[in-house]
Amino acid sequence: MDALEQLKAYYETCCADLSGHIQENRVRQVYETLIAKYRYHFLIPLNFCESPAEKMLYLCLLGEQLYAAARICGTITVVPQLTIKIKGKEFRPDFTVTVSAAGKELKAIIEVDGHEFHEKTKEQARKDRARERMFVKHGYTVLRFTGQEVYEDPFRCAEEVYKTLEVLLKEKTVRAAGD
Repeated sequence: MDALEQLKAYYETCCADLSGHIQENRVRQVYETLIAKYRYHFLIPLNFCESPAEKMLYLCLLGEQLYAAARICGTITVVPQLTIKIKGKEFRPDFTVTVSAAGKELKAIIEVDGHEFHEKTKEQARKDRARERMFVKHGYTVLRFTGQEVYEDPFRCAEEVYKTLEVLLKEKTVRAAGD
């Protein structure tokens, strides 16, 4: 089963259309309005993603965003292709994630490295490593996935992103409490 079939199967089994189970007409109308609204919430930013792997990861990140935010009792924002200015230079990582909870904030960059572009040459590998060090130096956590990893299991990758960020946020909170 390819990744797109996996996405479809997941949503058919885990997120089946529940409107038929809602007895009250007005409640069903509100439910259907919200579902339509969130379709656009998912689709519009999807246009900023540059590869199929990025699109799949973005959908899975959005799908798990509310649950992850509830686990940390905070907020999570995921933005594809956000332009970040550092020292007068502009960078567009695949995804920029901001996690906020208990007065603490964590910034992360997620990169999906396709074989066609990343590390095809030693020069590109050098540029990628320098860029990553620069992000870290300016307070970002950098998480990298290969395009193949995302294509094979975007759900696992999204789960790994959120679990990693939760652990890092907890460590940051514990360190701050010890100061």
